[in-house]
Amino acid sequence: MCIIYSKVAKIIKITKFMFIKWINWAILVLGVWVVISPWVLGFSAFAPALWSNVIAGVLVAILALWQLFGNKVSSAPSMTQ
Repeated sequence: MCIIYSKVAKIIKITKFMFIKWINWAILVLGVWVVISPWVLGFSAFAPALWSNVIAGVLVAILALWQLFGNKVSSAPSMTQ
C-alpha cells in the first residue's frame, strides 16, 4: 500500500511540475503580446501607453524566462565546514 501512495505522490509531483512549466510558457507569450500590442491594436502613437506596454511586457517576459530557465537547483553537495 505504501508503494502505491509513493507512486501516486510521484505522479502528482510530475503533473504539477508540467502544469507550472506550461503556465510559465503562457505567461511568456502574454508578455510578448503586451510588448507588440500597441502596434497590433493601433495605439502606438500614444507614447505613454506605448512605453507602459513595452516596459510591462518586457518585465513579464524576463520574469517568465527566469522562471523557465533560471531556477535550476543544483544537486551538488555544498562545501560547508
